Amino acid sequence: MANLTYFHNSLNEEETSDLRRRMDKAESDTFQVYELCKSYRFMSRRKGYHLYKEVYGKELQVEEIGRSLTNLCCMGLLIDTGRTEMADMGARNKVYEYNPNPPKNPIKIPKKITVTILINETENGFELDMEKMSDDFISKMDYYENLIIKKNKQK
Repeated sequence: MANLTYFHNSLNEEETSDLRRRMDKAESDTFQVYELCKSYRFMSRRKGYHLYKEVYGKELQVEEIGRSLTNLCCMGLLIDTGRTEMADMGARNKVYEYNPNPPKNPIKIPKKITVTILINETENGFELDMEKMSDDFISKMDYYENLIIKKNKQK
């Protein structure tokens, strides 16, 4: 599972030792959350936050717990139950369940693929750069399709 990306480098930072350390920590946090899910079977962000603090003796932000749960669900290690429960501030949290039959070599496929909105200034005003945005979207779709094809060939 070491080739999966757990830290989202949304700022497109160069890969420095600090970025690598944060990425490694994110992987570690994700699998610590997974171990909690194995033990407690059902998990929400709120429950994960409190259990993580109790079991590991350190605090992980609720958003980091949420990211871990989402990543684990995308990898097929957890199942989205479709249920929610009330969180501390009145928001509702998704409830995930430990998958008793997880994939042997999971790959992380995102629930959504997004592209950056690109706007060009023209003599008539502004317009979306649909061609570049479409190319970006298609390249991302191709990437995930190739991951799935490669995974299917390994079976």
